Amino acid sequence: MTETRKDVREPIAQVTEVPDGAKLMVELPGVPQDAIRMAISKDIVNIEAKGSRGSFSTVQVIPFEPDPDRVSVIFTQGVLEVSLRKKDTPPAPEAPQKSSEVTISIETLMSEVCDLKNELAKEREENRAILERLSFLHKDFQNLKRRQETEKEALADRKFSDIALELIDVLDSFKIARRSIPDPEEPHVKNMLRGIAMIENKVMELFSKIGVKRFSSQGMHFDPNLHEAVGRVQVAELEDEMVAEEIAPGYMYKGRALRPAKVKVNHSTGKKRRTKDKDAECA
Repeated sequence: MTETRKDVREPIAQVTEVPDGAKLMVELPGVPQDAIRMAISKDIVNIEAKGSRGSFSTVQVIPFEPDPDRVSVIFTQGVLEVSLRKKDTPPAPEAPQKSSEVTISIETLMSEVCDLKNELAKEREENRAILERLSFLHKDFQNLKRRQETEKEALADRKFSDIALELIDVLDSFKIARRSIPDPEEPHVKNMLRGIAMIENKVMELFSKIGVKRFSSQGMHFDPNLHEAVGRVQVAELEDEMVAEEIAPGYMYKGRALRPAKVKVNHSTGKKRRTKDKDAECA
């Protein structure tokens, strides 16, 4: 910094570094632009100015030697902004690297290769064990999922079956009630029968939605999986062990008998005797 004369003031100045250089901000109130003088010598910037508020002089040291061809000046509202850029310096030549020769014996190299092979085999075995464990866990999860789904389905089937059996009892009660009516042609009795028929239709619609089906046993051979024998009769026109009369219809749910049909089975003694006689003649 130079010594300031008595009639010259030191203005407010600030130097700020930027990535590619620095900015110098100097406040020069009351100074016109053509009254500013600036000189740059190496890393020193000298600014002198004179205006209505007096004369100003400042010397600022820049932390580098700016490029004189890359200086820009802006003067606005009494503030002088000087942008200074660094000189482009060529990169320093790289120091030649000294080559070094490393000597490794064949035995040491082979030993390291064997160690690496052993580590690789160990890692592969661990990976195989982890993958096998993951496969087992996945299978266990799938089995647990299927078991839960099966249990849920079985529980739902039991609930449907219980409700359907209760509704079947209601249908049987309606059938018994119709049979016990002495005069079904009376007007009030007709209305009652019509209401019973509507309820029966609603129940059968519900059965159709959940998969419950009524099946007829008339003329079928007796099947203990589908029929419940409540009596035996002798009908000459029917074969032996055939359903002669259906007392109560049967109902199926998902391929099995939900409620077996109550039937009377034909028992032809004459046919059996003829079969025995033929067996005796063969003997």
